[in-house]
Amino acid sequence: MGCGGRLIEPISLNSFRPLLFPVPGSLLHPGNNILSVAILGYPNESSGLDSVQFGPFTELAPLYERRYLIEVTTPITICVLNISLALGLFLLWRRHRSESLYLMLALGSSCSGIYTSSFFLTEVPVQHSLWLWFIYTLAMGFSYIVLLVILRFVRVKHPILERWAGAYTLITPLLIAWAGPSHYLKLFGYMGASYALISPYPFYLVIRHRKTGDKVESLLLLLVLSILAGIGVHDLDQMVLPHRHLPNYYAYWAASSMGLAITFLVILRFDRTLNQYIRLNSNLNRQVEEKSRALASSYEEHHALLTHTALLDERERILRDLHDGLGGYLISALALIDRMPLTTRALQKTLHTALDDLRLMIDSIDDKSGDLSLLIASVRERLDLAMNACSITLHWQVTSTPQLPYPSPSRHIQLVRMIQEIFNNVAKHSQAHHVNFILTASFLEIRDDGIGFDHQSLKTGRGLTNLRRRATELGLILTLQSGKHGTLIRLEWPLTPSTR
Repeated sequence: MGCGGRLIEPISLNSFRPLLFPVPGSLLHPGNNILSVAILGYPNESSGLDSVQFGPFTELAPLYERRYLIEVTTPITICVLNISLALGLFLLWRRHRSESLYLMLALGSSCSGIYTSSFFLTEVPVQHSLWLWFIYTLAMGFSYIVLLVILRFVRVKHPILERWAGAYTLITPLLIAWAGPSHYLKLFGYMGASYALISPYPFYLVIRHRKTGDKVESLLLLLVLSILAGIGVHDLDQMVLPHRHLPNYYAYWAASSMGLAITFLVILRFDRTLNQYIRLNSNLNRQVEEKSRALASSYEEHHALLTHTALLDERERILRDLHDGLGGYLISALALIDRMPLTTRALQKTLHTALDDLRLMIDSIDDKSGDLSLLIASVRERLDLAMNACSITLHWQVTSTPQLPYPSPSRHIQLVRMIQEIFNNVAKHSQAHHVNFILTASFLEIRDDGIGFDHQSLKTGRGLTNLRRRATELGLILTLQSGKHGTLIRLEWPLTPSTR
Protein backbone atom coordinates (compact mmCIF):
# COMPACT_ATOMS: atom_id res chain seq x y z
CA MET A 1 0.00 0.00 0.00
CA GLY A 2 2.92 2.38 0.72
CA CYS A 3 6.40 2.79 2.18
CA GLY A 4 7.97 5.55 4.33
CA GLY A 5 11.57 4.53 3.55
CA ARG A 6 14.33 2.09 4.51
CA LEU A 7 14.16 -0.03 7.66
CA ILE A 8 17.89 -0.85 7.57
CA GLU A 9 20.84 1.44 8.40
CA PRO A 10 21.05 4.17 7.46
CA ILE A 11 17.31 4.20 8.10
CA SER A 12 14.79 6.72 6.82
CA LEU A 13 13.71 9.27 9.45
CA ASN A 14 9.98 9.91 9.81
CA SER A 15 9.84 10.83 13.49
CA PHE A 16 8.48 14.35 12.81
CA ARG A 17 6.87 13.84 9.41
CA PRO A 18 3.17 12.96 8.86
CA LEU A 19 2.51 10.21 6.30
CA LEU A 20 -0.61 9.76 4.16
CA PHE A 21 -1.24 6.47 2.35
CA PRO A 22 -4.30 6.02 0.10
CA VAL A 23 -5.91 2.56 0.39
CA PRO A 24 -6.99 1.20 -3.01
CA GLY A 25 -10.55 -0.10 -2.98
CA SER A 26 -9.43 -3.34 -4.65
CA LEU A 27 -7.56 -4.32 -1.45
CA LEU A 28 -10.69 -4.13 0.71
CA HIS A 29 -13.27 -6.88 1.08
CA PRO A 30 -16.49 -7.25 3.04
CA GLY A 31 -16.03 -7.97 6.72
CA ASN A 32 -12.90 -7.42 8.74
CA ASN A 33 -9.75 -6.12 7.02
CA ILE A 34 -6.27 -6.29 8.61
CA LEU A 35 -3.75 -3.45 8.09
CA SER A 36 -0.12 -4.44 8.82
CA VAL A 37 2.31 -1.64 9.82
CA ALA A 38 6.06 -2.30 10.13
CA ILE A 39 8.09 0.29 12.08
CA LEU A 40 11.68 0.48 13.37
CA GLY A 41 12.32 1.90 16.85
CA TYR A 42 15.31 2.23 19.17
CA PRO A 43 15.55 1.66 22.96
CA ASN A 44 15.13 4.73 25.18
CA GLU A 45 13.79 6.86 22.31
CA SER A 46 10.04 6.32 22.82
CA SER A 47 9.80 4.81 19.35
CA GLY A 48 6.28 4.17 18.12
CA LEU A 49 3.36 5.41 16.08
CA ASP A 50 1.46 8.59 16.61
CA SER A 51 -2.30 8.45 16.35
CA VAL A 52 -3.44 6.61 13.21
CA GLN A 53 -6.57 7.88 11.47
CA PHE A 54 -8.70 6.21 8.79
CA GLY A 55 -11.27 7.92 6.68
CA PRO A 56 -12.15 9.26 3.25
CA PHE A 57 -9.17 10.75 1.44
CA THR A 58 -10.96 14.06 0.91
CA GLU A 59 -11.31 14.48 4.69
CA LEU A 60 -7.80 13.34 5.66
CA ALA A 61 -5.91 15.28 2.92
CA PRO A 62 -6.59 18.79 4.43
CA LEU A 63 -5.57 17.55 7.89
CA TYR A 64 -2.39 16.05 6.44
CA GLU A 65 -1.54 19.29 4.61
CA ARG A 66 -1.94 21.36 7.80
CA ARG A 67 0.32 19.05 9.78
CA TYR A 68 2.82 18.95 6.88
CA LEU A 69 2.91 22.75 6.82
CA ILE A 70 3.63 22.91 10.55
CA GLU A 71 5.95 19.93 10.91
CA VAL A 72 7.83 19.96 7.59
CA THR A 73 7.42 23.20 5.61
CA THR A 74 7.93 25.44 8.64
CA PRO A 75 11.21 23.75 9.74
CA ILE A 76 12.46 23.90 6.13
CA THR A 77 11.75 27.63 5.99
CA ILE A 78 13.39 28.22 9.38
CA CYS A 79 16.43 26.18 8.33
CA VAL A 80 16.90 28.16 5.11
CA LEU A 81 16.53 31.46 6.95
CA ASN A 82 19.05 30.44 9.62
CA ILE A 83 21.62 29.22 7.09
CA SER A 84 21.15 32.43 5.05
CA LEU A 85 21.51 34.53 8.21
CA ALA A 86 24.66 32.58 9.15
CA LEU A 87 26.18 33.24 5.73
CA GLY A 88 25.38 36.96 5.90
CA LEU A 89 26.79 37.29 9.41
CA PHE A 90 29.93 35.40 8.42
CA LEU A 91 30.52 37.74 5.47
CA LEU A 92 29.92 40.69 7.79
CA TRP A 93 32.50 39.28 10.21
CA ARG A 94 35.00 38.86 7.35
CA ARG A 95 34.76 42.61 6.71
CA HIS A 96 34.95 43.50 10.43
CA ARG A 97 37.26 40.94 12.04
CA SER A 98 37.36 42.86 15.32
CA GLU A 99 33.61 42.25 15.86
CA SER A 100 33.70 38.70 17.26
CA LEU A 101 29.97 38.97 18.00
CA TYR A 102 29.21 38.57 14.28
CA LEU A 103 31.18 35.32 14.15
CA MET A 104 29.38 33.96 17.22
CA LEU A 105 26.01 34.85 15.75
CA ALA A 106 27.00 33.15 12.48
CA LEU A 107 28.02 29.97 14.33
CA GLY A 108 24.83 30.04 16.41
CA SER A 109 22.66 30.41 13.31
CA SER A 110 24.54 27.57 11.61
CA CYS A 111 24.02 25.25 14.60
CA SER A 112 20.33 26.06 14.84
CA GLY A 113 19.86 25.70 11.06
CA ILE A 114 21.52 22.26 10.91
CA TYR A 115 19.68 21.12 14.04
CA THR A 116 16.36 22.22 12.52
CA SER A 117 17.07 20.08 9.45
CA SER A 118 16.55 16.96 11.61
CA PHE A 119 12.81 17.78 11.72
CA PHE A 120 12.31 17.41 7.97
CA LEU A 121 15.19 15.32 6.61
CA THR A 122 14.28 11.69 5.89
CA GLU A 123 17.54 10.44 4.36
CA VAL A 124 20.88 10.98 6.08
CA PRO A 125 24.22 9.44 5.03
CA VAL A 126 25.15 8.08 8.48
CA GLN A 127 23.74 5.67 11.01
CA HIS A 128 20.86 6.82 13.15
CA SER A 129 22.86 6.80 16.40
CA LEU A 130 25.67 8.94 14.92
CA TRP A 131 23.16 11.38 13.45
CA LEU A 132 21.37 11.60 16.78
CA TRP A 133 24.66 12.31 18.61
CA PHE A 134 25.63 14.94 16.04
CA ILE A 135 22.28 16.76 16.20
CA TYR A 136 22.19 16.91 20.00
CA THR A 137 25.83 18.06 20.10
CA LEU A 138 24.86 20.95 17.84
CA ALA A 139 21.96 21.75 20.18
CA MET A 140 24.35 21.94 23.15
CA GLY A 141 26.74 24.09 21.07
CA PHE A 142 23.84 26.41 20.28
CA SER A 143 23.16 26.79 24.02
CA TYR A 144 26.81 27.69 24.64
CA ILE A 145 26.83 30.24 21.83
CA VAL A 146 23.65 31.82 23.21
CA LEU A 147 25.51 32.32 26.51
CA LEU A 148 28.44 33.98 24.67
CA VAL A 149 26.10 36.20 22.65
CA ILE A 150 24.35 37.42 25.81
CA LEU A 151 27.71 38.24 27.43
CA ARG A 152 28.82 40.16 24.34
CA PHE A 153 25.58 42.08 23.97
CA VAL A 154 25.55 43.21 27.60
CA ARG A 155 29.35 43.90 27.37
CA VAL A 156 30.28 41.72 30.35
CA LYS A 157 33.66 39.97 30.43
CA HIS A 158 33.60 36.62 32.20
CA PRO A 159 36.55 34.61 30.78
CA ILE A 160 36.45 31.92 33.49
CA LEU A 161 32.78 31.11 32.81
CA GLU A 162 33.39 31.14 29.04
CA ARG A 163 36.38 28.78 29.28
CA TRP A 164 34.72 26.30 31.63
CA ALA A 165 31.44 26.28 29.70
CA GLY A 166 33.35 25.85 26.41
CA ALA A 167 35.36 22.92 27.79
CA TYR A 168 32.15 21.37 29.18
CA THR A 169 30.42 21.74 25.79
CA LEU A 170 33.31 20.07 23.95
CA ILE A 171 34.18 17.25 26.36
CA THR A 172 30.74 16.10 27.57
CA PRO A 173 29.44 14.97 24.10
CA LEU A 174 32.59 12.84 23.75
CA LEU A 175 31.88 11.17 27.08
CA ILE A 176 28.27 10.61 26.02
CA ALA A 177 29.48 8.97 22.79
CA TRP A 178 31.63 6.64 24.87
CA ALA A 179 28.57 5.70 27.00
CA GLY A 180 26.75 4.24 23.98
CA PRO A 181 23.69 5.04 21.78
CA SER A 182 21.18 3.60 24.27
CA HIS A 183 21.96 6.46 26.68
CA TYR A 184 22.18 9.35 24.22
CA LEU A 185 18.72 10.82 24.73
CA LYS A 186 18.76 10.85 28.53
CA LEU A 187 22.40 11.97 28.91
CA PHE A 188 21.98 14.84 26.48
CA GLY A 189 18.84 15.74 28.41
CA TYR A 190 20.88 15.93 31.61
CA MET A 191 23.48 18.05 29.80
CA GLY A 192 20.77 20.44 28.69
CA ALA A 193 19.46 20.55 32.25
CA SER A 194 22.92 21.68 33.44
CA TYR A 195 22.65 24.63 31.06
CA ALA A 196 19.25 25.36 32.54
CA LEU A 197 20.87 25.65 35.96
CA ILE A 198 22.98 28.65 34.85
CA SER A 199 20.18 30.26 32.83
CA PRO A 200 19.23 32.68 35.67
CA TYR A 201 22.64 34.33 35.29
CA PRO A 202 22.02 35.52 31.68
CA PHE A 203 18.56 36.72 32.79
CA TYR A 204 20.21 38.73 35.56
CA LEU A 205 22.76 40.24 33.15
CA VAL A 206 20.08 41.30 30.67
CA ILE A 207 17.94 42.85 33.43
CA ARG A 208 20.96 44.75 34.73
CA HIS A 209 21.84 45.83 31.18
CA ARG A 210 18.34 47.26 30.81
CA LYS A 211 19.15 49.86 33.47
CA THR A 212 22.37 51.05 31.84
CA GLY A 213 22.14 50.05 28.17
CA ASP A 214 19.63 50.08 25.36
CA LYS A 215 16.14 49.23 26.67
CA VAL A 216 14.84 47.89 23.32
CA GLU A 217 17.73 45.43 23.08
CA SER A 218 17.24 44.33 26.68
CA LEU A 219 13.49 43.75 26.28
CA LEU A 220 14.03 41.78 23.08
CA LEU A 221 16.71 39.63 24.71
CA LEU A 222 14.47 38.99 27.71
CA LEU A 223 11.66 37.92 25.41
CA VAL A 224 13.93 35.55 23.44
CA LEU A 225 15.45 34.11 26.61
CA SER A 226 11.95 33.46 27.98
CA ILE A 227 10.96 31.65 24.77
CA LEU A 228 14.19 29.64 24.79
CA ALA A 229 13.69 28.74 28.45
CA GLY A 230 10.09 27.62 27.92
CA ILE A 231 10.90 25.51 24.88
CA GLY A 232 14.01 24.14 26.58
CA VAL A 233 12.04 23.01 29.63
CA HIS A 234 9.43 21.33 27.42
CA ASP A 235 12.00 19.48 25.27
CA LEU A 236 14.11 18.45 28.28
CA ASP A 237 11.03 17.03 29.91
CA GLN A 238 10.37 14.96 26.77
CA MET A 239 14.00 13.74 26.71
CA VAL A 240 14.56 12.87 30.39
CA LEU A 241 11.21 11.81 31.82
CA PRO A 242 9.27 8.78 30.45
CA HIS A 243 5.90 9.58 28.85
CA ARG A 244 3.15 7.35 27.60
CA HIS A 245 2.73 9.38 24.43
CA LEU A 246 5.32 10.02 21.72
CA PRO A 247 7.52 13.09 22.42
CA ASN A 248 7.03 16.35 20.55
CA TYR A 249 10.03 18.69 20.27
CA TYR A 250 9.78 22.41 19.47
CA ALA A 251 13.46 23.39 19.44
CA TYR A 252 13.19 24.70 15.87
CA TRP A 253 10.82 27.36 17.15
CA ALA A 254 13.53 28.39 19.58
CA ALA A 255 15.99 28.60 16.70
CA SER A 256 13.59 30.70 14.63
CA SER A 257 12.90 33.13 17.48
CA MET A 258 16.62 33.43 18.13
CA GLY A 259 17.31 34.03 14.43
CA LEU A 260 14.64 36.74 14.23
CA ALA A 261 15.95 38.35 17.40
CA ILE A 262 19.52 38.29 16.07
CA THR A 263 18.41 39.87 12.81
CA PHE A 264 16.49 42.60 14.60
CA LEU A 265 19.34 43.28 17.03
CA VAL A 266 21.85 43.55 14.20
CA ILE A 267 19.52 45.96 12.38
CA LEU A 268 19.16 48.00 15.58
CA ARG A 269 22.90 48.19 16.05
CA PHE A 270 23.44 49.03 12.40
CA ASP A 271 20.87 51.80 12.64
CA ARG A 272 22.49 53.11 15.81
CA THR A 273 25.94 52.94 14.22
CA LEU A 274 24.64 54.74 11.13
CA ASN A 275 23.16 57.51 13.26
CA GLN A 276 26.42 57.81 15.19
CA TYR A 277 28.30 57.96 11.91
CA ILE A 278 26.03 60.75 10.65
CA ARG A 279 26.49 62.71 13.87
CA LEU A 280 30.21 62.06 13.88
CA ASN A 281 30.50 63.12 10.26
CA SER A 282 28.56 66.31 11.02
CA ASN A 283 30.76 67.04 14.05
CA LEU A 284 33.86 66.23 12.03
CA ASN A 285 32.83 68.62 9.26
CA ARG A 286 32.21 71.33 11.82
CA GLN A 287 35.56 70.66 13.49
CA VAL A 288 37.31 70.64 10.11
CA GLU A 289 35.77 74.03 9.32
CA GLU A 290 36.82 75.41 12.70
CA LYS A 291 40.32 73.97 12.35
CA SER A 292 40.54 75.33 8.80
CA ARG A 293 39.65 78.80 10.01
CA ALA A 294 42.07 78.47 12.91
CA LEU A 295 44.78 77.16 10.57
CA ALA A 296 44.21 80.00 8.12
CA SER A 297 44.42 82.49 10.97
CA SER A 298 47.53 80.77 12.31
CA TYR A 299 49.07 80.75 8.86
CA GLU A 300 48.42 84.47 8.49
CA GLU A 301 49.94 85.14 11.89
CA HIS A 302 52.91 82.90 11.10
CA HIS A 303 53.38 84.57 7.72
CA ALA A 304 53.21 87.99 9.35
CA LEU A 305 55.73 86.87 11.97
CA LEU A 306 58.07 85.51 9.30
CA THR A 307 57.76 88.73 7.35
CA HIS A 308 58.45 90.77 10.47
CA THR A 309 61.42 88.55 11.34
CA ALA A 310 62.77 88.81 7.81
CA LEU A 311 62.48 92.60 7.96
CA LEU A 312 64.32 92.69 11.28
CA ASP A 313 67.05 90.41 9.93
CA GLU A 314 67.39 92.52 6.80
CA ARG A 315 67.57 95.69 8.87
CA GLU A 316 70.26 94.14 11.03
CA ARG A 317 72.20 93.02 7.95
CA ILE A 318 71.99 96.46 6.35
CA LEU A 319 73.09 98.04 9.62
CA ARG A 320 76.14 95.79 9.77
CA ASP A 321 76.91 96.38 6.11
CA LEU A 322 76.71 100.13 6.55
CA HIS A 323 78.90 99.97 9.65
CA ASP A 324 81.53 97.62 8.19
CA GLY A 325 81.49 98.85 4.59
CA LEU A 326 80.38 102.38 3.93
CA GLY A 327 81.14 103.50 7.48
CA GLY A 328 84.72 102.26 7.21
CA TYR A 329 85.35 104.16 4.00
CA LEU A 330 83.92 107.34 5.46
CA ILE A 331 86.23 106.95 8.46
CA SER A 332 89.14 106.51 6.06
CA ALA A 333 88.06 109.64 4.20
CA LEU A 334 87.96 111.61 7.46
CA ALA A 335 91.43 110.28 8.39
CA LEU A 336 92.72 111.33 4.96
CA ILE A 337 91.35 114.83 5.42
CA ASP A 338 92.99 115.12 8.82
CA ARG A 339 96.41 113.99 7.55
CA MET A 340 96.41 115.57 4.08
CA PRO A 341 94.08 118.55 4.12
CA LEU A 342 95.43 119.91 0.87
CA THR A 343 95.02 116.71 -1.08
CA THR A 344 91.50 116.20 -2.42
CA ARG A 345 92.23 113.67 -5.14
CA ALA A 346 92.75 110.78 -2.70
CA LEU A 347 89.69 111.88 -0.79
CA GLN A 348 87.69 111.86 -3.99
CA LYS A 349 88.90 108.34 -4.73
CA THR A 350 87.98 107.17 -1.22
CA LEU A 351 84.48 108.55 -1.60
CA HIS A 352 84.14 106.82 -4.97
CA THR A 353 85.22 103.61 -3.27
CA ALA A 354 82.54 104.13 -0.65
CA LEU A 355 79.99 104.57 -3.45
CA ASP A 356 81.20 101.37 -5.12
CA ASP A 357 80.85 99.54 -1.82
CA LEU A 358 77.31 100.77 -1.48
CA ARG A 359 76.56 99.39 -4.93
CA LEU A 360 78.19 96.11 -3.92
CA MET A 361 75.91 95.94 -0.88
CA ILE A 362 72.85 96.49 -3.06
CA ASP A 363 74.01 93.83 -5.55
CA SER A 364 74.24 91.29 -2.71
CA ILE A 365 70.47 91.00 -2.83
CA ASP A 366 70.86 89.24 -6.19
CA ASP A 367 70.65 85.44 -5.98
CA LYS A 368 73.08 84.75 -8.82
CA SER A 369 76.14 82.72 -7.85
CA GLY A 370 79.37 84.73 -7.39
CA ASP A 371 83.08 84.03 -7.41
CA LEU A 372 84.70 84.61 -4.00
CA SER A 373 88.19 85.08 -5.46
CA LEU A 374 87.02 87.84 -7.81
CA LEU A 375 85.04 89.48 -5.06
CA ILE A 376 88.02 89.61 -2.67
CA ALA A 377 90.32 90.78 -5.48
CA SER A 378 87.95 93.69 -6.16
CA VAL A 379 88.26 94.70 -2.51
CA ARG A 380 92.07 94.72 -2.57
CA GLU A 381 92.29 98.11 -4.31
CA ARG A 382 90.11 99.70 -1.67
CA LEU A 383 92.16 98.11 1.10
CA ASP A 384 95.38 99.38 -0.52
CA LEU A 385 93.96 102.88 -0.62
CA ALA A 386 92.87 102.77 3.01
CA MET A 387 96.20 101.35 4.21
CA ASN A 388 98.25 103.84 2.16
CA ALA A 389 96.24 106.66 3.65
CA CYS A 390 97.35 105.43 7.08
CA SER A 391 101.00 104.84 6.00
CA ILE A 392 100.55 101.08 6.35
CA THR A 393 102.07 98.65 3.85
CA LEU A 394 99.74 95.83 2.74
CA HIS A 395 101.32 92.48 1.90
CA TRP A 396 98.86 90.37 -0.12
CA GLN A 397 99.22 86.60 -0.48
CA VAL A 398 96.59 84.30 -2.01
CA THR A 399 97.81 80.69 -2.40
CA SER A 400 94.67 78.96 -3.74
CA THR A 401 91.07 79.54 -4.65
CA PRO A 402 88.95 79.62 -1.47
CA GLN A 403 85.45 78.17 -1.21
CA LEU A 404 83.20 78.61 1.81
CA PRO A 405 80.84 75.85 3.01
CA TYR A 406 77.46 76.21 1.21
CA PRO A 407 78.70 79.07 -1.01
CA SER A 408 76.28 81.80 -2.00
CA PRO A 409 76.52 85.54 -2.82
CA SER A 410 75.15 86.55 0.58
CA ARG A 411 77.74 84.38 2.40
CA HIS A 412 80.54 85.82 0.23
CA ILE A 413 79.43 89.36 1.08
CA GLN A 414 79.45 88.42 4.78
CA LEU A 415 83.12 87.35 4.49
CA VAL A 416 84.04 90.54 2.63
CA ARG A 417 82.38 92.56 5.38
CA MET A 418 84.48 90.75 7.97
CA ILE A 419 87.65 91.56 6.01
CA GLN A 420 86.59 95.21 5.76
CA GLU A 421 85.85 95.37 9.50
CA ILE A 422 89.27 93.89 10.36
CA PHE A 423 91.14 96.39 8.14
CA ASN A 424 89.07 99.27 9.49
CA ASN A 425 90.16 98.29 12.99
CA VAL A 426 93.79 98.10 11.79
CA ALA A 427 93.51 101.59 10.28
CA LYS A 428 91.88 103.10 13.37
CA HIS A 429 93.59 101.43 16.30
CA SER A 430 96.69 99.40 15.42
CA GLN A 431 99.30 102.15 14.66
CA ALA A 432 100.90 99.44 12.50
CA HIS A 433 103.40 99.83 9.69
CA HIS A 434 102.77 96.49 7.98
CA VAL A 435 99.77 94.20 7.61
CA ASN A 436 99.87 90.71 6.04
CA PHE A 437 96.85 89.22 4.25
CA ILE A 438 97.05 85.42 3.64
CA LEU A 439 94.22 83.50 1.97
CA THR A 440 94.22 79.72 1.33
CA ALA A 441 91.57 77.11 0.55
CA SER A 442 90.78 76.55 4.22
CA PHE A 443 91.70 79.70 6.18
CA LEU A 444 92.13 83.47 6.08
CA GLU A 445 94.78 85.18 8.20
CA ILE A 446 95.33 88.92 8.79
CA ARG A 447 98.34 89.93 10.91
CA ASP A 448 99.65 93.44 11.72
CA ASP A 449 102.68 94.70 13.66
CA GLY A 450 100.80 97.30 15.66
CA ILE A 451 100.52 98.00 19.36
CA GLY A 452 97.85 95.35 19.94
CA PHE A 453 95.12 95.38 22.60
CA ASP A 454 93.76 93.35 25.48
CA HIS A 455 90.61 91.82 24.00
CA GLN A 456 89.59 90.39 27.41
CA SER A 457 89.36 93.79 29.12
CA LEU A 458 88.23 95.65 26.03
CA LYS A 459 84.71 97.04 26.22
CA THR A 460 82.31 95.21 23.95
CA GLY A 461 82.08 97.12 20.68
CA ARG A 462 80.02 96.63 17.61
CA GLY A 463 83.04 95.68 15.45
CA LEU A 464 84.16 92.61 17.40
CA THR A 465 80.54 91.63 18.08
CA ASN A 466 79.77 91.74 14.36
CA LEU A 467 82.90 89.69 13.61
CA ARG A 468 81.89 86.95 16.01
CA ARG A 469 78.28 86.96 14.83
CA ARG A 470 79.22 86.73 11.16
CA ALA A 471 81.71 83.94 11.89
CA THR A 472 78.98 81.95 13.69
CA GLU A 473 76.52 82.49 10.85
CA LEU A 474 79.08 81.34 8.25
CA GLY A 475 80.20 78.35 10.31
CA LEU A 476 83.79 79.67 10.62
CA ILE A 477 86.21 79.31 13.52
CA LEU A 478 87.41 82.74 14.68
CA THR A 479 90.80 82.96 16.44
CA LEU A 480 91.97 86.29 17.89
CA GLN A 481 95.48 86.88 19.32
CA SER A 482 96.79 90.32 20.29
CA GLY A 483 99.85 91.61 22.12
CA LYS A 484 102.54 94.27 22.10
CA HIS A 485 103.99 92.86 18.85
CA GLY A 486 100.73 93.05 16.91
CA THR A 487 97.38 91.40 16.35
CA LEU A 488 96.48 88.14 14.54
CA ILE A 489 92.96 87.30 13.36
CA ARG A 490 92.41 83.89 11.76
CA LEU A 491 89.27 82.49 10.16
CA GLU A 492 89.14 78.75 9.42
CA TRP A 493 86.58 76.67 7.53
CA PRO A 494 86.45 73.02 6.47
CA LEU A 495 87.64 71.95 3.04
CA THR A 496 84.85 71.17 0.56
CA PRO A 497 85.09 68.01 -1.62
CA SER A 498 86.00 70.13 -4.65
CA THR A 499 89.01 71.72 -2.89
CA ARG A 500 90.45 68.60 -1.24
